[in-house]
Amino acid sequence: MLNDEQLEAYFSEHKLSGPVREYIRLTRSAPSRLVGTNAPKNLVTSFVSSKMGRSIQTESRTAEYTVALELEYSRDVLEFWDQPEPVIAFRTYSNGKKRPGSYIPDFLALTATGPEVIEVKPEDALRRLAEKNPTDWARTDGHLTYRPGVAAFRTLGLA
Repeated sequence: MLNDEQLEAYFSEHKLSGPVREYIRLTRSAPSRLVGTNAPKNLVTSFVSSKMGRSIQTESRTAEYTVALELEYSRDVLEFWDQPEPVIAFRTYSNGKKRPGSYIPDFLALTATGPEVIEVKPEDALRRLAEKNPTDWARTDGHLTYRPGVAAFRTLGLA
């Protein structure tokens, strides 16, 4: 995990805006939210991260645990946070209207090439979501992306 001086150097190196810096600081200072507590099928796991010096929570019945391990052992990832701060995303409801709601991605990673927000879903879940709500899901570069989440983080200045 980066110390305060290293974090400031990271911000400068990647020319991060004030709102992005504040989002990262807030995520780093706040405890992570409870993972997967709203869905009865979720099995929540945690492991002690040597990189982060804290426990990382994941849903083990999804790919989150695997992604967390990849983040833990990747040399390109300087630090990563589970369940970062929520943002407001405008979802499309069944009546076709867009409404704001809280959106929490699975991870925020500070990588050698800049900060990244990561959402993890199994392929079959993505297909179901895209079929159910094609307005909010788009295929980009061979991957399904959640348009409201992408827009919310783009507004903030994060990928």
